Amino acid sequence: MFQNIVLGQYVPGKAFAYLLDPRTKIVLTLLFVIALFATASLESYIIMFVWLTLAIIASKVSISLLLRGLRGFIIIVIFTSLISLFFTEGQHLFSWYFITITEEGLSLAIVAFVRILLLLSGTILLTYTTSPQQLTNAINYLLKPFKRIGMPAHEWALIISIALRFLPVMLAEGNRIVNAQKARGADFGSKNPFVKVKALIPIIVPLFNSAWQRVNELSLAMECRCFSPDARRTTLRGLKMATRDYGCIIFAIIALLAVFFTN
Repeated sequence: MFQNIVLGQYVPGKAFAYLLDPRTKIVLTLLFVIALFATASLESYIIMFVWLTLAIIASKVSISLLLRGLRGFIIIVIFTSLISLFFTEGQHLFSWYFITITEEGLSLAIVAFVRILLLLSGTILLTYTTSPQQLTNAINYLLKPFKRIGMPAHEWALIISIALRFLPVMLAEGNRIVNAQKARGADFGSKNPFVKVKALIPIIVPLFNSAWQRVNELSLAMECRCFSPDARRTTLRGLKMATRDYGCIIFAIIALLAVFFTN
């Protein structure tokens, strides 16, 4: 049930994407998201697909792993697409009782479906090729200029780091609870949606209980180590961008401009 969710998980590798500075990968992801929501033509979508394909090749992520990660969010993708399909006014294409499909609704549903899949794919690639510690350091570096206006950059980076570290742990905990409930005779294979929702209750309750226990243990551990959010910190290995990082950022900017010009 939880094994299909790979968002937040990191798998070590030696591909080109792993050699990039984590700040570069965050900037590339942000530029990818901006370009994705700026797409409005077939040519711009082709550019986005090429961009994503190059990212997959650079990270050497298997298609099966990527599809497995997307499968965990397929309900969200379908639900968002159906809202656009059934609740958009326009020229009628099909009508049956209270269900009406319009030409504009069909177009928006396809756009929403493609955009969410591309967005999730880019995010999965980022977390797949970047460790939580690298993401924390990168976010801390990127937010440093905002410290001058009073923004708690380090605290934000720490929160994101803890969330990313807890996500794989909670997924593993969820799988353990599911297996324990199956051993007690719980049925998670029913096709009845009401039975599925009812079966989630004995999973969610112990999962939240485990999460609160881990949060309490983490807070006690931080207090025992005299953690102070205002303390000045250094890193063991500083971040340094190479020529390949600047080259990737230039490519992303060119692709972003191409998307704007093709709309």
